[in-house]
Amino acid sequence: MKFKLTDLGKWMEAQLLAGSKPIITKIEASDAYSSNEGALLSVQNKKQDLEIQEIAVIDGASHLKFVLHNVGLTEGYMLRQIGIYAKQTEESEEILYIIGQDKTGERVPASNEKQVEYEYDLMIHTENTYEANVVVKGSYFATKGEMEELDGKKVDASGGNISDTKVSEFETREDVFPEPQEGDTQKTLWGKIKKFVEDFRDWYTGVCLIGHIVNNCTSNASNLPLSAAQGKVLMDLYTKLNSDFNNPNNLKSYDYSTKIFDFDDFKHEPGMYRLGNKNYILNPPASGIQYANVLITRNINTDTASAFVFPYEDSIIHFRNGNPVSWIDRPWRKIVTDANMVKTKVCSYNVTTTEMSSAGSSFSNYGEKIVLSEQSDFPDGFVSALCMGVFYRTSGARLGIGGVVDKTVFINTNSPGEYYVRILYFYI
Repeated sequence: MKFKLTDLGKWMEAQLLAGSKPIITKIEASDAYSSNEGALLSVQNKKQDLEIQEIAVIDGASHLKFVLHNVGLTEGYMLRQIGIYAKQTEESEEILYIIGQDKTGERVPASNEKQVEYEYDLMIHTENTYEANVVVKGSYFATKGEMEELDGKKVDASGGNISDTKVSEFETREDVFPEPQEGDTQKTLWGKIKKFVEDFRDWYTGVCLIGHIVNNCTSNASNLPLSAAQGKVLMDLYTKLNSDFNNPNNLKSYDYSTKIFDFDDFKHEPGMYRLGNKNYILNPPASGIQYANVLITRNINTDTASAFVFPYEDSIIHFRNGNPVSWIDRPWRKIVTDANMVKTKVCSYNVTTTEMSSAGSSFSNYGEKIVLSEQSDFPDGFVSALCMGVFYRTSGARLGIGGVVDKTVFINTNSPGEYYVRILYFYI
C-alpha cells in the first residue's frame, strides 16, 4: 500500500511553523479506492478505526506506528484504503492528512474466522515540494503473540514442541506388526504405528480371550462361551443314546420340514426333531437358523422340559430349561463346541425302590437318591451331570425321572422295583 499527503495535508504542512508537527487525531480503514486520492476530504465507505500506538521523531523523520486488527469485526472486507487524520493545533479543524491506497487490496477476515493484525510504521519526510515519502515496515496476518508461540513450537534436530505438528503422509508398510527402530523418520515411525494398529485390529476381531470363558455351569452370562462344552461330541452322543433305547419309550424322531415348529411352545413331545425349512420355524433361539436338529426331553409329569438346538449353519448348541409358566421367559443359553475343552461319558447305576415316591415340590422330596461322588467311576475334573432317564430293569421301560442337584441324583418312580439310571457326565 502506497501513502501520500492529500492536498489538504500539503496545505497544512505549508502552514506549520518550523519544527512543528501535525497532531494525528485518528486513522480509518476502508474498502474503497479513489483515482484522485489527493483531493479526498475523508475516507470513503469506512470499515473500522485503527489503533495509534506511537508517534516519534527518529533521525529527523517522523514515525507513526499504528495497528489494524479484526477484534470485534463482524464482517470481513478488502483493505484498499487507509486515511490518517490530523490538525495543525488543538483548536484547528481536523483534515484528512495522509491517504494510503492499494487497488488490489488485502482481505481482512471477520473475527470469527481468524484473529489477524496488521502492524504499520510510517516514516514521513517532507521537503520543499511537500511530498511525503512513506515506508511500511511491517504487515502481518498473525499477531505478535501468535508469532512468538510459533517460534516456541519450532521443531529441529535439538528438540521442540511437536504437540500440534501434523504428519502429511505415512510410509506404507507390508510387514506384520512392525517395530519402531532408532533413527526412524516421523513418516516411517507413524507408518509403522498405523500398520501395527491395523494388524492388531484384524487379530482382535473374533478373538475369544481366556478371561471371557466361563469355567462353570452356574453362570447366567448368556453372552459368554462355556468352556466345558462341545457341539459335535454332544450331537454324536445323543444319536448313540437314541439308538441304545431299545424299548417302547425310545426317543422318537419327528420331521417338521413341512410343519410349523414353535420354539416358544412348551408342549412338544420328547424326541429328536428335524427342522428342514426356515419358513416353518418360529421364535428360534438365534436369528439366521434355517435348518436344525432339536432334542426335547421332559420328566414323566411333563412339568419341566429341556430343549437342545443343533443348527446346521454352525456348531453352537442352544439350550433352554423351564416349566409351562417360565418357558417363554427363560433365556436361551449357548454351548460353544470345542472337543479339546470338555470330556463326557455315560454311566449306569442300579437302584431298588420299595414304594412309589411322591415328588412333592423339589428334587429333595424324591424317594431314592444316588450320591454320584461316591461312585467308583465318578470322573476327576467333574463339571456337571445330566440324568438321561430312569428305566425299569425287567422291561427296559422308562418309568421314572431323575434330577441332578450338585453331585447327587434324586429319583422319582411310578412303582417299587429294580431300576437302572443313565447319567451323562461332563468333566475336564
